[in-house]
Amino acid sequence: MNTYSSITLPEAQDVLRRRMPSLTQSLAEAWKTWWDDLSDQHGVLDASTRAMIINRNFYFRAQQHLGGDRGVVSGEDQLQRYIVFDERLIVRFKLLGRNLEASNYPTTRAQEWVQQLPLPGIPLCERLHFGYRLNLTTTAIEDAFVTLPNGIPDVINDWVWQVWGNPLDFSTFGIQRPLPKPPQTETVVYAYDDFSVRVA
Repeated sequence: MNTYSSITLPEAQDVLRRRMPSLTQSLAEAWKTWWDDLSDQHGVLDASTRAMIINRNFYFRAQQHLGGDRGVVSGEDQLQRYIVFDERLIVRFKLLGRNLEASNYPTTRAQEWVQQLPLPGIPLCERLHFGYRLNLTTTAIEDAFVTLPNGIPDVINDWVWQVWGNPLDFSTFGIQRPLPKPPQTETVVYAYDDFSVRVA
C-alpha cells in the first residue's frame, strides 16, 4: 500500500528508545495539566476538548524535553502536529481507542496518513503514533503505545510497542499479524517496556 518499506519494530525502538523517557514525561505532564491544573473545568469541557488540551500540552512539553536533540524536528500539517526523529520516522501524538486505533475523522488526508502514502510537504518517513488510552472512568492514563498504523480495516497496526501500563493480555486483546513475510523470517509485532512516570 505504501511506496517505501515499512520500519520494523526493532528499528523504531533503536530510534526512539533513548527518547522515550522524554516522550512519556511529556505525556505525564500533559495529563497533569488537565487533571490538576484544570480540575475545575472537568464538568464543563467535553472529551474532545480534553483530548485537545492534552495534545497541545504534550507537544509543548516534548519541545522542552527534546529541544537539545539535533535529530528531532517539530512540524505541523493541516493543524496536526508531529515530530520527526533522525529524518527516519514521524510520530504523531494521539488518543487511542480500545483497539489501539487513532481517533481521527476519516478524511482523505487522514486515511492517506495512516496508509503511509506520500503526502505533499511531509517528509518521506514512516509515520507512527505515540498514543495513550485512559482508564474506563477517564481518571488516569491506563497505558501508552507506539504503533505503526497501516490503514487496513480490522488490522489497524502492523506492530505495537507498549511503553506504559500493564502488559496487554492477549487472551482478551489480540493484535493481528501483518501479512506473511518470506519463509524463515520472524516479524516482531508486539514489545513491552515500562517507561511510565508519575508527576507529583
